[in-house]
Formats: sequence, C-alpha cells, structure tokens
Amino acid sequence: MIQAPFWQYPMTSAVQKRWQKPKATLAIILLCAVVFLLQMFAPSLELYSLLQFKQPTSIINLPNALTPVFMHFSWMHIAFNVSIFWFFGRQMEAKLGPWWLISLVIFSGLLSNIAQFHMSGPSFGGLSGVVMAHIAFVWLAQLAQPQHGFYFPAGLIFFIGISLVLGFFGVLDFIFGPIANTAHFIGFTAGVMFWPLYYLSQKLFSKTSA
Repeated sequence: MIQAPFWQYPMTSAVQKRWQKPKATLAIILLCAVVFLLQMFAPSLELYSLLQFKQPTSIINLPNALTPVFMHFSWMHIAFNVSIFWFFGRQMEAKLGPWWLISLVIFSGLLSNIAQFHMSGPSFGGLSGVVMAHIAFVWLAQLAQPQHGFYFPAGLIFFIGISLVLGFFGVLDFIFGPIANTAHFIGFTAGVMFWPLYYLSQKLFSKTSA
C-alpha cells in the first residue's frame, strides 16, 4: 500500500502538468473570488439576486440551481472553502483529469443545493457542499485504490463526522453563524456516491477498449 502522497513519487508528464497547473481547480477558485469581490465592492450589481438558488423547472434554468456554490458571505467563509477545495480538488484533477473534477462539482453542487433549498429555502451559498464531496471522494479513493496515491490526512474523517453531527444540532451556528448543514451532509453523500460511478466507468472503459 502506498503511504506517501503521489506527488512524492515520479509522475507521468500528464499528471505532473495537471499537478503544477490544475486549470479547472484554479478556475473554480477564481470564479468564487471574483464573485465574492464583486459582492463586497460592487453591491449595485445585485449578484446575490442573480446567483441565488432558483428551483429548476427545466434544463434551461438548471444553472440557477448550481450558481449559489460560487457565492460566499465573509472572508473566513471563502478562505476556508477554497483552501480545502484546493487541497482535495487539485489531487483529483491531477490524477483523474479536469472533467472528473468538473463533473463532481456539478453533481455535488446540484444535489446539495436542491436539498438545502427544500430544507431552509433559497437563502444560502458557498462551496462547502462541493468541498465535502471532494473530501468524501478522496477518502474513498485512498481506501479503495491506494495505488492512486491520493492523500487523506489521518483522523480527518472523524473530524468531518463530528462536525456534521454538531452542525445538525446547531452547535456550530453559535460559533460561525448560520451553516448550510443539509448541503454539507448531502455534499458528502454525493462524493460517496460519485466514487463507485467513477470506478465502474473505469472498469467499463477498460473492458470496451480491451
């Protein structure tokens, strides 16, 4: 079993290029940063109204169910989310490619946002549901296929479990303010669901190309 992260071993040229320049990961972080700065310094644009969750009635307005993931409401909120997304998203993009990263962002963003809307209404935002999905995916990948060399810090999964429980009991609201706990839980669940989808697709692809 590989114990050290993959970046401590020789990498193929493709993986090394994506590791050094994870374009999809950076693009999502940059989009969050631009939206946040415009929210802070250009309130006349009313980005909150534009990007706020709107229940999808057709595939045409489906993007309105995803856009809340790009909104953040404090410096600590965005800094915490994008730093964790950078750590786990960069690993996923480097090893599996940008399209798997983007697919998980869309999959987990939609599921977590729709669930949060049905729980508390449209007043929410942030990348945290997507972040939880990437945490779950890397955790399972590291357990199921250690040869990938994904790195998941020891003990982090226990911290995640405790934070989800405390969040649902409202304990964290006293520290950080209102938290989209449903989005966190469903985001983590989406990451758990996404791993077998990836694994089975790889198995299917290897059989069809053999």
